Amino acid sequence: MALALLGGPLSAAPQTLPLYTAYTDPPLDATSPGNLTARLARWLSERSEGRYRFVPTQLPRGPLDALVAKPGWTGAVVWANPVWFGDTRQQRFLWTSAFMQGADLVVSRREQPVEYLLEGRSLQGLSVASVAGHRLVDLDGLVAAGKLRRVDAPRALDGLHLLQQGRVDAALVQAISMDYFRQELPGLDGWLYVARQPRDTYGRHAFTALGQTALRDFLARQLPALAADPEWRAVLAPPPRQLRLVSVDPLSSAYNQALRALLDRVFERAGLRYSLTERPAERALVELRTGQFDGDITRHQRFDEQLPGALRVDPSHSTIFELALTRRDGPRPARWEDLAGLRVAVPRGYKRIEALSQGLAARELVEGVDVCLRMLVQGRVEVCVEPGYTPTTGLGRLPPGAELQAQVLSSSDMHLWLAAGRDDEARRLGAVLAQMERSGELAQLMGAFRRKP
Repeated sequence: MALALLGGPLSAAPQTLPLYTAYTDPPLDATSPGNLTARLARWLSERSEGRYRFVPTQLPRGPLDALVAKPGWTGAVVWANPVWFGDTRQQRFLWTSAFMQGADLVVSRREQPVEYLLEGRSLQGLSVASVAGHRLVDLDGLVAAGKLRRVDAPRALDGLHLLQQGRVDAALVQAISMDYFRQELPGLDGWLYVARQPRDTYGRHAFTALGQTALRDFLARQLPALAADPEWRAVLAPPPRQLRLVSVDPLSSAYNQALRALLDRVFERAGLRYSLTERPAERALVELRTGQFDGDITRHQRFDEQLPGALRVDPSHSTIFELALTRRDGPRPARWEDLAGLRVAVPRGYKRIEALSQGLAARELVEGVDVCLRMLVQGRVEVCVEPGYTPTTGLGRLPPGAELQAQVLSSSDMHLWLAAGRDDEARRLGAVLAQMERSGELAQLMGAFRRKP
């Protein structure tokens, strides 16, 4: 009582709270020397000015999921992402914004390299090591369907041991842990192959239970300041920027295989990285407009009419042909004017073809190249107009037994396009492509797809 009269009430003791991490490998674990979870707990405690004392706490993913599913849990989970916890709408928990960037990699042995393509479908038929309990948004469906064998390991390091011993075909690891793996496995770079495309790049957040608004608000105020702290600046440096590109052509096509070989060289020399996803033409355009992709690898030279502000990367890498496919006993149109009076089907989403055929009275827009070809074979239309990367074939798969002929109506140069704001990347990529054109390397790689009619 006397102390209260002399100096006011005694300061309350700090609230002790666990700072959870689900990671078992350095540097995001909570037990190894110099781990980032302990460093973050100390940094946050100091900035709370006696309000909180954060305790680094390592909890494997399974027990952590069970903990946060119970109402009233206390503390915060760090290094997380809403997708991994089934909370994309951020309604189950209270989330901070992303304060760090991360990337997941697919690694394999150099004598049997594995690439990550087709949103994970390139791993079908393989065995893949992953940390037990971790959710694999892209691969869990394949595992459930029996198309991929998942081998759980306590740590990513254990998965690398399995890979080195030849007991799995590939392993999933975090980019941030690679320096630690090199220390633990001398000679790692001599036998390890890292897929050119990461499995994922993402932001790392922190989250608390719904009732811990004050704690979440404290974290939301403090975590953005990490980037300005000299102690954390190097740690938070983002992985190399990866441009998210889309293709409207099947990734398995001969054209796309040649184009990917070109892009691999161009992006490496420009000091950039990219991922590639296949989408139907119309959907690709919608997702480019909403910012889900940073560019498209195969669009004609006036694509900015559909995507205002888009940046064309010159020079062009290939030629596209607008083809009129007909039955062997059908008409042989050689110009757009020759289509007048004919029943014509056009796949929806190919804007250039839609525009060039707009004046045809008997034109029908259909859902996809395969539908267009099927209508032609069945005699429902006389002509199917579609894009093709050679003068004799289109993008579609011909139905069994179909005897069709193709005539070139027109052609257009194809370019890599980037979204507005990617000026620096566009300049760097264009400079590399221009040098490759001058040296003849571009023609060597894409010659089969750069012919004029």
